[in-house]
Amino acid sequence: MPQALLVDDDEPFLAALAEAVSRESFSTRTATSLAAAKLAIAGGAPDVVLIDLHLPDGNGMELLEELSAFPATEVVLITGNASIETAVEALRRGASDYLVKPLDLERIKTVLANVSRTRELKLLAASLPWTRRRTSENGLPVFFGRYEVEAEIGEGAMGRVYRCRDPLVGRSVAVKTVKSEYLSGETRAEYLRRFRREAQAAGILSHPGIVSIYDVGDDYMVMEYVEGATLQHLLRDERALDFSSALRVLAPLAEALDYAHQAGVIHRDIKPSNILVQPDGRPKLMDFGVARLESSTATRSGRVLGSPSYMAPEQILGEAPSPRADLFSFAVVAYEALTGRRPFPGDSVPGIVYRVVHEPAPAPCGINRELPASCDAVFARALAKKRDERYPDAMTFVAAVLGGDAAAGLAAISPDPLLKSLVSSASTAGESTPTTTINTGMPRVRAATRPRWRPGLAAGLALAAALAVASWANRQPAPEVAPAGPLRIETQPPGMSVWIDGRPAGRSPLVRAVAPGNHQLKVSEPGYAPAELSLQLSPGTTAAPLRFVMVPLAAARTREQPRADASPPAQPAVRPPSGASTWTREGDLVALTAAVTPPRRISGEAPSYPDEARHLRMSGSVLVDMIVTERGLPEQIRVLESAGAVLDQTVTSAVSTWRFEPAVRDGVKVRVRWQYRHTFSPR
Repeated sequence: MPQALLVDDDEPFLAALAEAVSRESFSTRTATSLAAAKLAIAGGAPDVVLIDLHLPDGNGMELLEELSAFPATEVVLITGNASIETAVEALRRGASDYLVKPLDLERIKTVLANVSRTRELKLLAASLPWTRRRTSENGLPVFFGRYEVEAEIGEGAMGRVYRCRDPLVGRSVAVKTVKSEYLSGETRAEYLRRFRREAQAAGILSHPGIVSIYDVGDDYMVMEYVEGATLQHLLRDERALDFSSALRVLAPLAEALDYAHQAGVIHRDIKPSNILVQPDGRPKLMDFGVARLESSTATRSGRVLGSPSYMAPEQILGEAPSPRADLFSFAVVAYEALTGRRPFPGDSVPGIVYRVVHEPAPAPCGINRELPASCDAVFARALAKKRDERYPDAMTFVAAVLGGDAAAGLAAISPDPLLKSLVSSASTAGESTPTTTINTGMPRVRAATRPRWRPGLAAGLALAAALAVASWANRQPAPEVAPAGPLRIETQPPGMSVWIDGRPAGRSPLVRAVAPGNHQLKVSEPGYAPAELSLQLSPGTTAAPLRFVMVPLAAARTREQPRADASPPAQPAVRPPSGASTWTREGDLVALTAAVTPPRRISGEAPSYPDEARHLRMSGSVLVDMIVTERGLPEQIRVLESAGAVLDQTVTSAVSTWRFEPAVRDGVKVRVRWQYRHTFSPR
């Protein structure tokens, strides 16, 4: 019989949940705290865990870390307050599902039925041939088909890469295989079918800027093995390439990407780690055919399949992928190569996703003043939220970055000594990118159906590149921009870790000089709810001290007990309905379960954007928690997620004036804990 662990500090709700789960042929164990849940798991991992997000001694998401060692265990998070950001974060960390109270019993049945079916299929899948592949003494597979394994050279979210030898032709190859341990039995067959189908589709591509696929097996693909360093490694520590070096990478990639699109293949996962730069400076695009597969499969063990920082808005919103989505991702890579920064930064997946979908990218010339002024308009178009507003193809985009016309053509740019030096130093530093040597001098046979590129291709870009580099060498330096005043950050209590634009700045209180422009502040410390704030500094602006009130997580999550000083109820206790096990009295503090009608706001205005935040164009999200009384009044209002004292105070002041239609259980007005989130953005 499958086992279920149920964790919630609301004991009546926990008892009802245990009864419902038991009816679905699960044996149940219960716990009322995070510590008790961890102790229960230490005695043996169950098949499924249903856990409340907010517990007296911690957050339910913390249990996901404990369960990362048990990929067979499914985790379902339960909460009384719906939040898209929290749901995304739960799934990112490896949760199987995310349910909101009051729970629908039919929904619980569906979840448990899926768990039972997945468990049976996993047992069946364990007997498949590739799960019994022979391994050597060091734990490595011995063969993939005829390919002899020599070493493991890389690992991704859903696969591993090995250097192998093909004895038939006597050459080294790279073999990428599926990690079967991260596939549920329910999806294994479909995953492998799509893996083979899309690998075969990518195998039709023959281009010097694309890593070739030679062969496809049951659960692996055989690829060209290339020496070099990933673009991700070259851009580490926010290191930007100079303009000419970046173009020597981007131009060949643009041609390769357009070639793939004209062949009907969409990459779907373009990012610096999928771009390999060879020792001679020539780039190659990797991982065709796998990206779509990975980005459409559920996550486990906190792994994110796909790269939100590089995904187009329509990909994030679940629309069908298109070449224009690839072009958006390619523009993000180009932006990072030229500025050293991603256009949509963030410390969490929800934050990144929000920026990609809703916020414009900062002007690249504001980050790298050495860029041509035209780059701001070029990237504004390339990173447009609407796909139809972007460039029609990658070559046109790169030509626009150069300041030329696509009709003049884009050619292969001559090797760059600086780029060679970067790749060489990256390789000698011991990068673990899957690499090997290929014979770059062998002629490559191209398909006869490959479309012919625009006339004048080579001469056009050679001239454009020469003119661009020459104009760079002779142009006047950009005028200095007056710096903004120092930024002072204070917290209550002091000693909190402060991050500015994704980089650690020290502990509060602190003062930092920052450049004019958009900035993202984050204050965090273990045991406290995090605080985040975005602002914009103009030249010469001196910001008032930014204050954050940090809320201990234990205090934020503690559920209030019924008031000890509560007056006797005006209404006598009401006998519970048949089957209920508790009595309800007016003024009782109860959990928002299916038996409770939630409170409804009937008066009060939403928070308005405060004048104090206007000169810094502050933006951020504030989450407050309160108790709505049986009289419809908000009490004990506290901030759970801060965006700084100015925005926090605006929300708490507005909420304190609200009036509610009280929550009702068994026909009696009761008190409940209720949360409200408000997001500010400058007008």
